[in-house]
Amino acid sequence: FDYVNKPKDNNTKIKDITEPLITKVKAAAKTDIKKLRNYQSAVNQNPHTFDESLPYDIIVIGASTGGPTAVQKVLSRIPENLTIPIVVVQHMPANFIPAFVKRLNTLVALPVVEARNMLKLESGKIYVLQTDQNTKLVEIEGETKFMKDRTKYKAYNNPSVDGFFNSVNQLYGPRTISAILTGMGKDGAEGTHNINKSGGLTIAQDEQSSVVFGMPKEAIRLGGVSATMDVSEIPGYIISSIS
Repeated sequence: FDYVNKPKDNNTKIKDITEPLITKVKAAAKTDIKKLRNYQSAVNQNPHTFDESLPYDIIVIGASTGGPTAVQKVLSRIPENLTIPIVVVQHMPANFIPAFVKRLNTLVALPVVEARNMLKLESGKIYVLQTDQNTKLVEIEGETKFMKDRTKYKAYNNPSVDGFFNSVNQLYGPRTISAILTGMGKDGAEGTHNINKSGGLTIAQDEQSSVVFGMPKEAIRLGGVSATMDVSEIPGYIISSIS
């Protein structure tokens, strides 16, 4: 359902996980366990025919509780010849990220890498943000790079979906596609709303397919969502919008 670090082996103090652990246990108790069943999807090996000039420059995805499975569902159906980058902001402990990236590389057609500080953003790759810090995209001497963001955000930190989405909006505005997936809380709602106001395409996972309908619900409540749908429909919708 979700992740917390054991205090002893991961330099985490018990008082630091008390509140999030209680919150997660209570939320898990209300969850339809059918939504937690392991999901295995076939990798999309079929190239798609894209126009020479695409209407969007970047795809960003935000997720929290239930997110790893939802992210997998979306990314596994993205064709291997997609030429714009995808960035995933997933709430989970930092020590889980390498294993998550490794797993995604066995399940999706495009290469998946950790978005380390000052790494250059390149087309045709999928990036997963590190989760021991907030991260933003910046332009440095004509190149777009990931950079540590020292700003603290109201909804969530390390990593902040709002913070990253807002930085993407500043660089790409209406040429952005965003998807806010299953998760507790409100992180990503503000960033989604701002991308929508700039003319970008904003998608939210629907309640029926969400493990926790918190983040998508808040984004919808703010009126910043262009389309709401089952998570299985999101990759096809994105590709048809780009095409």
